[in-house]
Amino acid sequence: MDLADTPANEHAYGRPGTATDLKSSYPQARVLGLVECGTHAVTGAVVSGSSASGHELYPALQGSRGNRFVL
Repeated sequence: MDLADTPANEHAYGRPGTATDLKSSYPQARVLGLVECGTHAVTGAVVSGSSASGHELYPALQGSRGNRFVL
């Protein structure tokens, strides 16, 4: 998810890049969500920096209960 181009967002979430040190135009956050199939209601979400993987975020999402969001 692209975020506003501010120093605070860049520090908190980072900018994904390439092996040649090219950085993206905007800071980016990684969001992993748990969505109910019938209503498409978001029942949980985890937000982290752009370098995190879904495998790293899943345990925090698994521990969330109800409509609580883990940041």
